[in-house]
Amino acid sequence: MNRNLLSLATVSFTTLLAAGLFAVPGAAKADGPRRVFVASFDAAPAHRDLALALAQEVAQRIDGDKAFNVVTEREVAGLVKHAEKKLRLGCADEGCALASFAGLVDVQEVVIGNVSQQNGTVLLFLARLDPTAQRVLSRASASFAAGQAAARKAGLTTASQQLLYPGANAGDDVLKELNIGVMVDEVEPDGQKAAANAMEACIADVLDQADADVVSPLQMNRVRKLANPASVIDGDALSAVRPEDADVLLVGTTAWKKDSGQNTGFLKRGPQSFYATTTLSMIRVDSGQVIVSKNIANRFPGHSIEQVKLENRDKICQAVTPLLKERLNQRIDRGTRIVVDVKGVQGGKAANELRAKFEKLPRVARVRLRATKDGSARYNVWMRGGDGVRFAIEAEPLGTTLESSSAAQVVLRAR
Repeated sequence: MNRNLLSLATVSFTTLLAAGLFAVPGAAKADGPRRVFVASFDAAPAHRDLALALAQEVAQRIDGDKAFNVVTEREVAGLVKHAEKKLRLGCADEGCALASFAGLVDVQEVVIGNVSQQNGTVLLFLARLDPTAQRVLSRASASFAAGQAAARKAGLTTASQQLLYPGANAGDDVLKELNIGVMVDEVEPDGQKAAANAMEACIADVLDQADADVVSPLQMNRVRKLANPASVIDGDALSAVRPEDADVLLVGTTAWKKDSGQNTGFLKRGPQSFYATTTLSMIRVDSGQVIVSKNIANRFPGHSIEQVKLENRDKICQAVTPLLKERLNQRIDRGTRIVVDVKGVQGGKAANELRAKFEKLPRVARVRLRATKDGSARYNVWMRGGDGVRFAIEAEPLGTTLESSSAAQVVLRAR
């Protein structure tokens, strides 16, 4: 392996991947080591030397595993020179130049990383990708004190092993392969919840016909003891639902109102109407990510609430069927719920202002302010394809100082 590992200054990894440069030609070599490209790790200018060194150390650990073989800079740099020559010969953009080299590098996996150093702590977040399927295979992170060689060695070794040999819940997933639980409540014009739920059964049937994995009604009865559709949509009860109960919840509410009709003459009234307002959301439990959200309003003239409920069910199912079938083939990032404690937060207004800043971070799916006490605030944060270390890296520009960070918890101090 070339010691000057894999730093492409002129062409980004994202561009190379989009151009198909890392497509595997022919069948994968299942009987030999998997070929891995370790891309330059992303970092702020002040930390780029650190990022380059960490990328090299991670690459050395991967290359030391007999199941993997790291592709050297020389193999990729040659292709970049060919791309530049193509540009000089009249190809108008880099995508045009790189497209002709698709499949020339036999690479089966790519490792990318994010690096930061804050308040004497080094933060590293890694992702391992399948470039042909364009999916995440696994993620890992490490945080250790800067300048401590033993801590650095231990952190990089552990993160590399977690990246190469993850547990069962790693990477991302195709939505239809996840366990999807369906909960829909219908509230009748008198304010009572409907006993029979035709809407819920219809939506579950749509998912089943699309070969999705639908959680059984018996299992969903247990979930209903912890949460109802409205509380899940609001986010208040999401943390009460366990990932082992369902990976994704498709929840909805239908509220009915009745119009008794309009006066059309002396002692005469026109026909009554029923109005249905339906809210549907598909939410990933471990990240809080809203995958689908839809509001539908319908009006039905008639005299029987039971009849119009069936008509509304048919309309709703007809409206959401194409949307659900389209999204079921979508890849969804796995998520993590972390706890973020921030010291030095003075009052609820400041705590909510910080919550709003957290919600704008790229990998944050949702944030709940859990408590403010004695000048501190505690948040539950649902990360989409990230953990506490990734959160700390992204939160660096927000005017806080890092005190500690792990995969599950971050402690910050407001400046």
